Amino acid sequence: MIRILFFLSFICITTIGKAQSKYCLTYQDFCNDKWECLNTLFVTHRSNSQKLWWGGSDYKLSCGDKETDKLIKKEALVVMQGDSLYVNCRNLCYQEMSLGRGYTKAKRIGNRSLLLVNRLLDKESEQEAVGVGIAFGAIGGVMAVKKSMKQQVCYIISKGANAKGKIEVRLLDDDLIKQMLKDQGSLLRDYYEEEDYHQRILAERVLPILEKSGLMKNGN
Repeated sequence: MIRILFFLSFICITTIGKAQSKYCLTYQDFCNDKWECLNTLFVTHRSNSQKLWWGGSDYKLSCGDKETDKLIKKEALVVMQGDSLYVNCRNLCYQEMSLGRGYTKAKRIGNRSLLLVNRLLDKESEQEAVGVGIAFGAIGGVMAVKKSMKQQVCYIISKGANAKGKIEVRLLDDDLIKQMLKDQGSLLRDYYEEEDYHQRILAERVLPILEKSGLMKNGN
């Protein structure tokens, strides 16, 4: 757990970017190493209530310039500060469900993909949150969302936006893990030591295995 927390290192303060900062507007730009430079980058972890969760879309990025801030908020996909990567969740979706509105920390995975952590999204969970909210009011809805936030999983960005401007992420499930660890039998066996599928795909199990695999990299 300590290694996972270090991996995402969520700190509930604002930091000023003294290291080199830059951004990509699209997935294609990221793959082609086409970056635009930023003079300054402010990174804020916005929600103290989520400080125990190591996924989500809880970072706000700004530069102190109105036009650039608008571009970073609405148009940029990837922002790098030093060797730290942040991905904009605004246009990310899984099975037509949004991953959020802010930025989240990410890692390179392989040569052309990005890995991020977010809550497990599925139609059943979303309907449960709505149903609880209707039955028990706003507090009940918040509690249902918090429950789902504890089920953190890994998602992969490996393609660009569709015609609607949305990027469909992939859940890092058994099929993807088998592809990624096909040449690392011992790590694949470690992964399958957990017999329960829903426990097996949780980020707290997957991230340490990926760290050992050498597939996960920092920004640079």
